[in-house]
Amino acid sequence: MRYLPDGGSGEADLEAVIQRILAARPELSREKVLEMIKERISQLGPTVSMLSAALNLARELGVEIDMKFELGTPVKDLVSGLRDVTITGRVMRIWPVRRFKRRDGSTGKMASFILADGTGSVRVVLWDDKADLVEEGWLELGRLVRVSHGYTREGLGGRVELHVGPRGNVEVNPPGVDEADYPSPFPEPTQISSISPEARLVSVEGFISAIRPITAFTRPDGSPGKVLRLRLSDGTGSITCVLWNEAAEACEGLEIGSKLRLLGARVRESLTGQVELHVERDVQVEVLPGRAEVPLGGLMKISDMKPGLSGVEAIVKVLRAGRPREFRTGQVATLVVGDETGTIRLDLWDDKAELARQIRPGDVLLVRNAYVRERRGARILNVGKLGSVELN
Repeated sequence: MRYLPDGGSGEADLEAVIQRILAARPELSREKVLEMIKERISQLGPTVSMLSAALNLARELGVEIDMKFELGTPVKDLVSGLRDVTITGRVMRIWPVRRFKRRDGSTGKMASFILADGTGSVRVVLWDDKADLVEEGWLELGRLVRVSHGYTREGLGGRVELHVGPRGNVEVNPPGVDEADYPSPFPEPTQISSISPEARLVSVEGFISAIRPITAFTRPDGSPGKVLRLRLSDGTGSITCVLWNEAAEACEGLEIGSKLRLLGARVRESLTGQVELHVERDVQVEVLPGRAEVPLGGLMKISDMKPGLSGVEAIVKVLRAGRPREFRTGQVATLVVGDETGTIRLDLWDDKAELARQIRPGDVLLVRNAYVRERRGARILNVGKLGSVELN
């Protein structure tokens, strides 16, 4: 996809953007604009061209630039033997870097990915320094990519492949590309109630019914990490979602009621046997417009609370109240609560335990996102990190 505001080359396109920025912002010099463009490249990564960085800068400065563009070769029209090929598509699958020895004794490396544009898909092979885009994490599943100056050859099974060598270029998230024109590598959203441990990848859409702040941690190798836990509900059920690093940062600032679409989340079982969704890339997180009122999802009676249940919501009366007690990793407060069907022990963990200082026998509690465990033959209703308690 080549931008042609004046019918010229890529360099002419870049110059046109710079001139429009200078015309709109006369207090800036050409040298300053070029410096700001280079800063954008350092921020956005090595796969970003000068033109893309210039367009990004123009948007930030409020400079309107209406650019026309031509489509590259559709995937369906690729045949073996083509030179100087440009195509744009979405990354549907990625294979890791593989190193090999050449006849002259030097070491080479390659990586590959599947690129699809709606007319078909093609395997793209990256050689040597281009393979660094995979090794360093610049290429991710679901990203839009423009490959330029590639060449085609026949691969295994007689299928056409697109190869990217020293002259080639790969640009992630090229400007002017409409996401809707390209297929998604992720499954269509499914109802939360239908998710089973046997599923591998799922997409879901719903609203946040509980959320914890982002937690920073240090990995065993000393590198930093971030994790965010939230509860997502869609009217058919709710599920705990664990978002890591970039995905956690994409949800920073969201609150209960915010709407999310999680794409290609990995299904895992927690240590307690509960199904969870794990998300690692920001490309897998879409924050949807609007907010949802968080309804009561069906109040449960104590007689129906079975060990292993999660997402429990109930209204209970306090029969006996305890005070927070400290232990090695936190604190817990134990209460006895009841309704017309029975009684149960209620444990409030960590920050929820502090509420116990205000609770008295006879108080009424609305418990959300609790879970039921069995200990020594007795049921215990627990309110942990993602749970909440409303007093009276």
